[in-house]
Amino acid sequence: MLNELLTSGPSEQARPELKSYNVTIPMESLAIGVDNIHHDVFLSPRFVQTARDYLFDVIRQSTSNTYLSGVELRASRAPDNSGFRKLLSEVLQSALTQAKYHKNIEIDLLFRLGLLKFLTFEMGNQFANLILEGKEWIRKRGEHFERSQQAHVIKARLSELQSARRSVIRRVGQQVAQIVIDVEDNVIAKARRALFGEDYGFYYEVCKNKLIFLDGGKDDVFFLEHYILLGNYARDPDRFEAMDELFQEFLREAGVTFSHDPAHTEAIQAHTGLLEAVQAIQSEIANLEEQRENTRKRLERNDGFFTKFLNSGDPADLKASLNDMELRLKHQECKLEELGPQIDAARQKLDFFVKDHAGRLGEYLNEPENAKRLFDASSAGEAESAITFWQVMKSGPSHRITVRPCTCSNSARLSCRRRNSSRLNRSSSTCPPRNCL
Repeated sequence: MLNELLTSGPSEQARPELKSYNVTIPMESLAIGVDNIHHDVFLSPRFVQTARDYLFDVIRQSTSNTYLSGVELRASRAPDNSGFRKLLSEVLQSALTQAKYHKNIEIDLLFRLGLLKFLTFEMGNQFANLILEGKEWIRKRGEHFERSQQAHVIKARLSELQSARRSVIRRVGQQVAQIVIDVEDNVIAKARRALFGEDYGFYYEVCKNKLIFLDGGKDDVFFLEHYILLGNYARDPDRFEAMDELFQEFLREAGVTFSHDPAHTEAIQAHTGLLEAVQAIQSEIANLEEQRENTRKRLERNDGFFTKFLNSGDPADLKASLNDMELRLKHQECKLEELGPQIDAARQKLDFFVKDHAGRLGEYLNEPENAKRLFDASSAGEAESAITFWQVMKSGPSHRITVRPCTCSNSARLSCRRRNSSRLNRSSSTCPPRNCL
């Protein structure tokens, strides 16, 4: 049924043209750093210290009432939002000026990436400093205070704060991300367009993605509010790996295929040849073991007087044949042991090519425009077969998940048994890569 739906006849329209998603940030004109791997970015000491103090104050302000009531850390002050915003704007403007001086926008783009890396790292670092200072505050009060009930209460709150790390980083990160976006949209973007045009606008849009400011790039609450939340456990039918394989199979059925590279074909042939060689050796070993067992039985029967008189077989020949079989068995076992590392190496090489091939197919799932081409009802003329197939996949009895078609302006929601369903009705933003199905 599915093949009939997806196999286009002479009179049917051509399958939709899909685009492969591949983002490579241009850095070819920039010199490599001292480690010959990364690029070096220098941030001014004033900005570094100001950013650290600001992040510490923001984290402390967001947690003081809930977890740190009664604990006085450093000089109590409110976060200087305007000062940090102004200094951030000056730093970004200076990077753009330097890029204009060298007539290379890649300098500004590298600085933006370095700045984001610094801010995301410092959020986790300042959170750890807050926990550390809370413990130091208890220790400095003396040994008698450490054994008091109040100290145990504060330690319990610090433990709860450590458990709530991801939610704290999410709140602080989204606040910092909004400041970066505001500075970019209101100040830097206009100047950059005037100096360099719109050629590199896509890369700066990627740098504005708020996923960057999550703890490790993962947060179920954030995904539930903005994107698609998939299962976390291996038994969940809607976990990412299962859904990714499902949609890759859908693309293969829709006609999106790649020819294997010559190296991939050679890896398949080498792995198959080694497996056949192992199978042949194992069969030979089984035959030799069977012959050895029969020879031993014959040799044991020849030990009797009447057996020796009636049997024409010479025991010496049987012993010689048995020794020959032992040598052949040892030789075959040595060959089998030698093939073990070769098979492991061939399997690893083949797995690399298989993952690379699957990744190339998965790049079509990463391109948000492909969702419109495949699932948008308004473009049914060019994607009729794909939509029909998708409807069959939804109604199939073997898939117990509820999926609605996704477009970049109105993200789909996967039903999640572990979340409050009322939150699924919130508005969603543009689908990010790997989340737009």
